[in-house]
Amino acid sequence: MQRLYTFFVNSLVKLYLQKFPITKLPKPTKLENIENIILFSNTALGDTLMSTPAIIQTRKAFPQAKITLFIAKKIYPLFRDYEYVDNFLIYNKGYKGFIGNILKMRSLKPDLILMFHSNGPQDIPTALLSGAKYILKTSRNNAMENLLSTKLTHSPVHFIIKRLETLSFVSLEKYDNIQMKLPCKYHNFVAKKIGGGGGRE
Repeated sequence: MQRLYTFFVNSLVKLYLQKFPITKLPKPTKLENIENIILFSNTALGDTLMSTPAIIQTRKAFPQAKITLFIAKKIYPLFRDYEYVDNFLIYNKGYKGFIGNILKMRSLKPDLILMFHSNGPQDIPTALLSGAKYILKTSRNNAMENLLSTKLTHSPVHFIIKRLETLSFVSLEKYDNIQMKLPCKYHNFVAKKIGGGGGRE
């Protein structure tokens, strides 16, 4: 059944793109006048944490843009007060939430989607049907990546670096200062010693 759904959705996407093609970026380009951005990091906690350096740098690269984080429902409470994004879109898993996710994204009128980490088969179709002008995905060597604004190189570097490279394609910046950060209420927390081990308060 899932194969049938996937075939139907992929066919729908191809028909949609014939009428509403997204903008191609054959080479790295510094994008200007970007007002609304959606960042995909809607899988497990570890993957979302590894996206935080790219999320932080997206805010710095596009300080005037409204940034929405597409995030898993179970992970959202940890990021609810995240100071680097303006809004959240909760991922409804599978094809049951497929149409709802698309409608919510279209209401945001995104100029740019950066897919830092997401799983198929519905992630790329969701982005393509969102109405975004530019869409990039940290490569997992998926054939459907050819439908995006560019197909990024599937490089053997660390996941964090790969996501920063995705952003770099549209910011033309190089990122050396890599920091993983939870919302400030967590990463400003200072643990106190509670005794034991010969230490003193």
